[in-house]
Amino acid sequence: MVVLNFERQALIVEIAREKQLVKVAELMEKFGVSDMTIRRDLEALQQQGILKKVYGGAVLATTPVQGGRDAQNEDVSLDIRASAFADRKREIARRAVELIVPHDVIILDAGTTTLELAKILPRHEDVVIVTNSIAIAHELAGKTSSLLLAGGIVRESTHSTVGPKTKEFMSDLRANKLFLGASSLSLKQGLLNSNLYESEIKRTMMASADQVIVLADSSKFNNASYHVFARWENVDMLISDHHLPLDVQQSLREQGIEVITGTDPDESISD
Repeated sequence: MVVLNFERQALIVEIAREKQLVKVAELMEKFGVSDMTIRRDLEALQQQGILKKVYGGAVLATTPVQGGRDAQNEDVSLDIRASAFADRKREIARRAVELIVPHDVIILDAGTTTLELAKILPRHEDVVIVTNSIAIAHELAGKTSSLLLAGGIVRESTHSTVGPKTKEFMSDLRANKLFLGASSLSLKQGLLNSNLYESEIKRTMMASADQVIVLADSSKFNNASYHVFARWENVDMLISDHHLPLDVQQSLREQGIEVITGTDPDESISD
């Protein structure tokens, strides 16, 4: 099976997060590619601020760069983020789509998990969908008769709109459900993001929705971001994957948050 560059790079990032260190020789063997190919991948990931090259390989870039932006999350390309933990995101999307019913007015935040939700959303003539994601709008074209894309400044890395016009547009809305993403999650701090402009839009979306539903895979609790845009008290529901630790689930439920997790696809059904 041929692995595309961005898919291979996303897998390299996953390995780095699990092992803290990736080695060129091991990656060559794993992906069956040349030394130069792996080194180009590491160089590309270093330029994005995700990894830092060291002798024989690379480590996660955990130190703040460029005025305090978080190296692991800031401006990572949409393709790479979409490929990371893709199975978990699809697992979450399958649970989230069950919540959409006729006559809903929903906001889909720009993000890779919300994009997975858009991909599996069946055609709804009587559901109004609002988003600030160009990728999501493209995916949903033809699936609903009422699709609204917020205008504004386009962020190249996330294919999303931000800025005063986007905020004004979202402020004038009233939705009954918001499906929201985040760069990282913290039991103590809440929901975090690595871009102040996106954080502002997320806050505005939350204020415009009756129900705030966070879609985030369990790895988000291990990520690091520097800007808190919401507290858990502002969240109604979290949908995550089956890897979400039980103690995390319990802690959130004690705060009044409904927690829904996916099911392990490898879990066997007993006779």
